[in-house]
Amino acid sequence: MNQSDPRFLTFVEQLRARTLNAQSESDSRSSPEADEAAFTMVFLESLQDLGQVADFDAVPLDVKVGRLLLKASAWSLSPHGDVLGIFAAIHSGSPEPQRVPPVALRTAAERALRVVRLALEGAHERLPPATVARDMFSRIHDASATLSRVHLTLLVDGVFHGELDLPPQVQGLELQKEVWDLQRLYRASAAGLPYEPISIDLVGRLGEPLRCVRAPHQPSGEYESFLAVIPGELLYRLYHEFGPRLLELNVRSFLQARGKVNSGIRRTLRERPARFMAYNNGLSATVESLELTHHPDGGLAISQVTGLQVVNGGQTVASIHRARDTDGVDLSEVFVQAKITKLDVARTPELVKGISEYSNTQNRVNTADLSANDSFQIRMEQLAGSVWTPGQKTKWFYERARGAYTVARSRAGTKASIRAFDELHPRSQRLDKVGVAKYVNAWGLKPHVVGMGGQKNFIDFRKAVGGFRPDEAYFRDVVAKALLYKAAEKAARQHKLPAYRANAVAYTIALLSHRAAGRLDLSAVWQRQSPSAATVRTINDWLPVVHETLIASAGDRNVTEWCKKPECWTQIRMLSLTWAAGLEGELGETSREPTVGKNKGGLTPADREAIARVMLVSQDEWIHLARWAHTSGEVKPWLTGLAASLAGYAAADWADVPSKKQAQHACKLLSAAERTGARLSQLADE
Repeated sequence: MNQSDPRFLTFVEQLRARTLNAQSESDSRSSPEADEAAFTMVFLESLQDLGQVADFDAVPLDVKVGRLLLKASAWSLSPHGDVLGIFAAIHSGSPEPQRVPPVALRTAAERALRVVRLALEGAHERLPPATVARDMFSRIHDASATLSRVHLTLLVDGVFHGELDLPPQVQGLELQKEVWDLQRLYRASAAGLPYEPISIDLVGRLGEPLRCVRAPHQPSGEYESFLAVIPGELLYRLYHEFGPRLLELNVRSFLQARGKVNSGIRRTLRERPARFMAYNNGLSATVESLELTHHPDGGLAISQVTGLQVVNGGQTVASIHRARDTDGVDLSEVFVQAKITKLDVARTPELVKGISEYSNTQNRVNTADLSANDSFQIRMEQLAGSVWTPGQKTKWFYERARGAYTVARSRAGTKASIRAFDELHPRSQRLDKVGVAKYVNAWGLKPHVVGMGGQKNFIDFRKAVGGFRPDEAYFRDVVAKALLYKAAEKAARQHKLPAYRANAVAYTIALLSHRAAGRLDLSAVWQRQSPSAATVRTINDWLPVVHETLIASAGDRNVTEWCKKPECWTQIRMLSLTWAAGLEGELGETSREPTVGKNKGGLTPADREAIARVMLVSQDEWIHLARWAHTSGEVKPWLTGLAASLAGYAAADWADVPSKKQAQHACKLLSAAERTGARLSQLADE
């Protein structure tokens, strides 16, 4: 690729703009460290969009141990704990893409691999407690028993030509290496596909082409289909080498071997491998192109495929890999039938959706899994384009695709047009889908899910919105939640929290939502385009206390992992913190007065909070709580009747507002259920 290609240079310029935007949002001052951290985040988010990486923990680490320099930009651990991902950025910050010499990559690789070696050796014990670095080293060390390989990815802020020569192992683990420079990222992004196409030489891997049968010709020319039988060993090797990239278009990710289907696949592989093909439904795959030849024994065969994607059968592929890696299963007798469909690239998204929906799969795929979330994102983008902020001067910009803001701004063209774009869409009024998932889930009392990382949190959010079609009121509430979250992020920067800043922000917002119990007026936040002064003071007061409690409540546990647990949220929820001056009055203005009982002496702020919290619980949840109160023996029997009464109030849409005494006792019932592990979410699933 020509480095002077104007399209490539435009791509680099847009990447730089996104990096600058990420840096300005995360820190008030620019520095080489902050710039590199922002570059790493933007680069890895781009790789996430391309299906190259799953979740990751961005942990900028640059320390000296003895005479050795250790440096890493991020890391990850696969769901089964068998693959350690380590990411190292080579960042120059140069406005023009420069050629990066091999020695720079070699140095970055060696420093990153030192992190791996020392972590596996137990160096976390020599690091200060309650730090992100110690958590990282500790988690890697804890996973050492299950690790089988290390995947090193170098993120190059420039152009690299050549090979990176590294030993095949690190600490006895298989070492895989990968280099992503700006040119490779541009090629993958410019392809317009949600994955980087994979080319597979079947003759080179199998020693012969793969026999196949061609389906009858389709007059439309939209696709060609072939039937083949693929050796299990080949599927293992492909998944081992390419991992989730093979499954990027699959509407479901592999959910580990916990369900009946996946555990059944695993049991067959261990106990009856020769029967696997008879028991298994096989897989459906798509390719962009393939080369046909004749098998030496006669008949049609496939010699090479490009753009291979497993659309249905992700459980099968991942289970085969796990059976070989974890259980030591001999795959020589394992074969899988496959339908391979060559698609017209222009029709790929539409056809893949149909194949995913109608193929005979092990796990039924709901229609909502296939299209509802896309329609939600499209609708949010439409709302952002039509809804003006109060005063009719600006709009919020919604990024349905990563980097859309930067692209739209650059397309404005002239300096005058760019100024007009900036006035209409200020940089501070930019939303993206991953950020929205974070704001909504934190306000929705799921800070532990937010702590799991952007990708997992976004998956949870997608499931929650399902087929929901957002309207203007929903969009305005999302903006209000974003403004509250950004206020907490600003407070965290002002407090200069040394570690776990993101966790403290998510938990503080969740605690604010929990204590407000629906009484904080989000429409007022939208009208002001900012939280009230009293709300901001409350966030500032609470945030350091929440931060300290997160660390203290973790005890000897890894703080980062502790923040992902529902039990951590239970601990924070029990904090007894007071509102900043003036906020209780704002909350009280949105409260409904009790219609049951006499309520002598008026209502205290605690009474209003209790009543509001009770009215957030649904009819079904109160029915489940009544059953639990009757059978558990954990609470007084008469609380069963109270829960039943509240279920009746909820069924009538709270036409009757509970008395302060009812609310006080009901909150004790809720707390008792949570303390014993009978959380509302569990009760509702019974």
